[in-house]
Amino acid sequence: MKYITTVIKEATRLYTPLMGFSTQSTEDCVVNGYHVPKGTVFSMLSIAMHTSEEFYEQPYEFKPDR
Repeated sequence: MKYITTVIKEATRLYTPLMGFSTQSTEDCVVNGYHVPKGTVFSMLSIAMHTSEEFYEQPYEFKPDR
């Protein structure tokens, strides 16, 4: 069962069902030294993170044992 779980997780990383998501700040805040006013919309492309060499070595290869 453990190997099936790793195969499913790796397949989901490569072929993510959710390309990205967004959220809105509920209060003023500071992110990495930048002032972000209340109501600012943040967007994150999960597919960009899942295929980034910064996070995964050989990101386009299917490797369940990562």
